Amino acid sequence: MNIEKPPRRWFVFSLRTMFVVLTIFACWLGWELRIVRQRQAMLRWVEEHGGHIDTYDAPVHWVDMTDPEIQAMRRTFPAARRLFGDQPIALVLFEEGGQADDEDIDRIVAIFPEAFAGIVPPSPAATPPDTPPQPKD
Repeated sequence: MNIEKPPRRWFVFSLRTMFVVLTIFACWLGWELRIVRQRQAMLRWVEEHGGHIDTYDAPVHWVDMTDPEIQAMRRTFPAARRLFGDQPIALVLFEEGGQADDEDIDRIVAIFPEAFAGIVPPSPAATPPDTPPQPKD
């Protein structure tokens, strides 16, 4: 008697297992989406309050894109967040005396751990020149 064995079936799982895996995946995806929405809301807030934002994706003059640390940051940014439209933020700056304080910077650093954030003195080009004295009549 020559009895052939049925072909081995590799991916056999129950419907319950599929629902458990699908639920875990949906929870993870929802968590990532929540993070992306928080980051987008913070970006809008920064722009509304006069902040300056640079990303790792757009070449900026102060970032050496060949630096291994920068390359690692770009590689480790989650792909799921990129699918939702998020991008790694490199720099968030506010001018001194503006609408942001140290608590705001702490919130920004918490939401954008990959970014450098801070308050800088106003640039000389942004300050109005002194008005010359007016001649007396």
